[in-house]
Amino acid sequence: MTNISHTQRKEPSVRSLWRRMASPFYVFSAGPWLALATLLAQGLMSTVVLSLIASVIGIALLPFAAIGFGLYERWRLKVSGYGQIRDGHVSYPGENFFDGLLFRLKEVATWREVGSLALTVVGGLLALAVLSLQATILRGCISAAIYLQSGHYLYLVARGTYINVYTWGEYDYNREQGTFTDSDVTRIYPQNWWYLLVIVLVSLIIFAYLNGLLAAAGASLSKLILSPRPEEQQKQLAQLAASRTKIVDAFESERRRIERNLHDGVQQELVNLNLRLGLAEMEAKGLADSIQDERASRLFEHVIEARAQLAHAQNTLRDTVRGIYPPVLEDYGLKAALEELARHTLIPVHLTYDAPERLPQQIERAAYYTVTEAVTNTLKHAQAQRISITVAVVENLLVLSLEDDGIGGANLDGGTGLAGLVERAAALGGHAQLDSPQGGPTRLTVSLPLACLGS
Repeated sequence: MTNISHTQRKEPSVRSLWRRMASPFYVFSAGPWLALATLLAQGLMSTVVLSLIASVIGIALLPFAAIGFGLYERWRLKVSGYGQIRDGHVSYPGENFFDGLLFRLKEVATWREVGSLALTVVGGLLALAVLSLQATILRGCISAAIYLQSGHYLYLVARGTYINVYTWGEYDYNREQGTFTDSDVTRIYPQNWWYLLVIVLVSLIIFAYLNGLLAAAGASLSKLILSPRPEEQQKQLAQLAASRTKIVDAFESERRRIERNLHDGVQQELVNLNLRLGLAEMEAKGLADSIQDERASRLFEHVIEARAQLAHAQNTLRDTVRGIYPPVLEDYGLKAALEELARHTLIPVHLTYDAPERLPQQIERAAYYTVTEAVTNTLKHAQAQRISITVAVVENLLVLSLEDDGIGGANLDGGTGLAGLVERAAALGGHAQLDSPQGGPTRLTVSLPLACLGS
């Protein structure tokens, strides 16, 4: 694998609201605005969700809406400095749309996202209430400051736990009604209007930290809900492995069916056709010898050419059938199949086999077709003079290593046929690695877990 040096660039880290509030300059940063935007977005989200669940159809669609919300929430938490949260969903291996919906409904990750959405709705309602109260306080203080600056008095009346602010007309009316006495009243003079501006500034600082606390706490709780648990990840991996195994089994069954149809159907028809052409060749030869006619001689030549073309077609079909599923692999195992492959390859192949004679059937099939595809790719593109194949068992892994002395420059995404090896290995829980610098040599290493399918 070509080594490429990279200039290490340290990306600027995004600080969460918790870390922003720990700074003494928090109120002068973008933190309060980020918290305010988060609370407004939560309030908007809660309004949309409450509108959605107002109908039966909306309630039925809520889990799927939560999946979309999960994508947004993981992105939001990442860009807000709360770290990357792994998507708990696994790829659905089937193609049926309704089965896919049912598959998603059964996933724990889906209901985690429903829980996160419910938390956002509750937090959004709380955020709307808090922001409405803050807006009311700020609007009242600013209006009172403007009223005082215009030369009017304000009257502060404290009775028990209640505090009311009256203008002159309101104060005069309530005093005449006996609502309060003069001892309950504190007069605010017009020249004290700037007191209210101080209250506004102090309120803004308090609101900045309060909003930050609400937004940060909501983000931390959402991250806790969305983060998959280890046992959940193991269960998902087991389900995915089982689904992949079913796909591989279906693929191999179809491959065997095609092989049987070719072997028992088309090949037998070609054999019968060859026999008939043999009889026709004998008749044409006898006819040409008896009448010594030019047309009879041409007919005899055409029959000979037809038999030659038929023989070539039989050989091609036989090679195709052998490539689809060689009988020696079924009967004698991977080692025998690879030895036969080495004998029939056009360039020298050195095989080193250090593994049991028989392996799990799916492993043998995957290993054989991996080697076959790699050898075919080498013959087509590598301009190699020799190939070395090593098969060994290392720590419960079947490791296949293929090396050639060709021109190199191969890659797993180059459309040369090697990309399918990655998919085949991944279907069995394995992986493939390619090392192919320009000028060679090329080494392909494929590891397949022996325990993934059982014996």
